[in-house]
Amino acid sequence: MSGQASDQLIELLNKLDVDKLVQLAEKTDINKLIDTLTLLIDNLDSINNALILLKKLDESGLMAFLTALLETADESFNAMATQDVMKMTGNLMMIMYLLSQLDQSILMKLAQTLPHCVKQAQETFDKTNKGLGTFELLNIMKSPEMAAMLKAIQKSLSCLKSNE
Repeated sequence: MSGQASDQLIELLNKLDVDKLVQLAEKTDINKLIDTLTLLIDNLDSINNALILLKKLDESGLMAFLTALLETADESFNAMATQDVMKMTGNLMMIMYLLSQLDQSILMKLAQTLPHCVKQAQETFDKTNKGLGTFELLNIMKSPEMAAMLKAIQKSLSCLKSNE
């Protein structure tokens, strides 16, 4: 051991309260104490890193948050375990399952075009201030978009009915 390391060890030992160490040794199985000290020495770098992490968590306020979270974990879980929350969680799981079964290219196309289409629909809605005339209604009914929509609804309902 170098002279500097010896001096540091002596300084550390001088800081220790010998009476407390004696009391600890009397209360503790010496083999267990040796095993613990060996474990500390073998994992000094990891322990140092853990202490640095704990200090950073404390300085950032996350330690207080985590402590409060753990102290209220039972109440928080009980508050969330209501019938409504459990039903909502089940519904969210079903929606996630449904989305996982859809073709991603269809969802991508919807995600890309739907915002623009909703904006156009909203603008048309905002501009409309009177009812439709008979000829205007017939023109809409004859449009390819209306035919596609009606066929899609009819196909969806037919599919749902056949899977009952």
